Amino acid sequence: MITPSPVNRRTPAASRRLIGAVVVGLGLVVGAGCSSDRPDALPAPGETGQTYEVLAWGLNSPRGLAADADGTVYVSEAGTGGDECVDPTAGPCFGFDGAIQRYTNLGTSDPTRVTVASGLISMAFLRADGPEVLGIAGLDLTDDGELLGTMLFSKAGIRSKLNAVDPPHVPSAPLDAAVEQYAGRVVALDDVGALRVITDVGSVNYSWAEQNKDQSWAPDGQFPDSNPYAVLAEGGRTWVADAGANAVSELVSEGGKIVPKLISYVPAPAPGTSSVPTCIAKSGNWLYVGTLDFVGNFGGTEPVSKVYRINVDATDPFTSAEVWAEGFDPITGCAVIDGALYVTEYMTKATNYEFGAVVRIGISKDGSAGSRQLLGTDLVKPAGIVAVGKSILVANYSVSPAGKSPDEPGGQIVRLIL
Repeated sequence: MITPSPVNRRTPAASRRLIGAVVVGLGLVVGAGCSSDRPDALPAPGETGQTYEVLAWGLNSPRGLAADADGTVYVSEAGTGGDECVDPTAGPCFGFDGAIQRYTNLGTSDPTRVTVASGLISMAFLRADGPEVLGIAGLDLTDDGELLGTMLFSKAGIRSKLNAVDPPHVPSAPLDAAVEQYAGRVVALDDVGALRVITDVGSVNYSWAEQNKDQSWAPDGQFPDSNPYAVLAEGGRTWVADAGANAVSELVSEGGKIVPKLISYVPAPAPGTSSVPTCIAKSGNWLYVGTLDFVGNFGGTEPVSKVYRINVDATDPFTSAEVWAEGFDPITGCAVIDGALYVTEYMTKATNYEFGAVVRIGISKDGSAGSRQLLGTDLVKPAGIVAVGKSILVANYSVSPAGKSPDEPGGQIVRLIL
């Protein structure tokens, strides 16, 4: 049981208080203290010649961003994995350094950062060019002010990794409990500071992928898989994009429970590949879903990631996703801002994969994709994107561990200079 701590998102920031609560064995802490970034150590706007200014640094693999009407900003930290490794050379390695941070007065001379959830499960696959870390990823706020997040992978998927070695890896008690209770879930941090599970998207989608792994449209050798990655809550409805099952689901009430309902399979761009949907945004009756498609982007000569459009009331998962715009480098985040779609590109071919960028795509009156504008062309592996007032914020250095100084900043939240 998680002991509640009061977090009232509908009162002024100064009246918000957090009381720590620890769950032994799960590595989970809610409302775990307070720390502030050092605004005096950050460069002045425009001083560096960059297309963005740094508002916060020292984050541990920042992924998702969410903001409320008062300008309070939330960011998820996927963490770095940990020391419990299934395979010490390839991973996955597990730890509990994932977290959610809350910022008030961000971008002013007096910002405040509060850790509202920490000790979240983190998993890293070891690669020659650095670990691939999964943890808590997408964030969004419901109309009632409840913060939703998506947790890594799926229970069955992690269990398969544990059993893939000979002899099978026997997880520690904290890891076993965390996998059983949180992997693949949509979770909520409610107004009293309690983290609770909304539904198990990972298990449902993993089972669906298992049942369909031999279908002609399924990615060769990649099913079963599930990794709920992005969440969108708007108008009393909630959708999740699954980067492993290549699926978009709506969370619906059924038999007194909240369950995921598949509304779209995002098709593979080529036989044997996966689209890997990583973000979801909404305008009118349409969802906009961006794809990572790493294999296609690094194997060809032109950017091949796409933005798909899905009607919110679609009934056929295999015809609902239509290509709305294409020719993007790997997409890791998206948001509808002032009637246009903004997508973050993880790294671009134009910079020989040194930098990422943000692309603004107009949404025409007839619903078609309009003109494009390139922004933030010197971002470094950006992820989530959100609007706060007239500012556009991006999670930058999204795969970097927490830094210790401005010269070694780790993950950042930055504001685009427009």
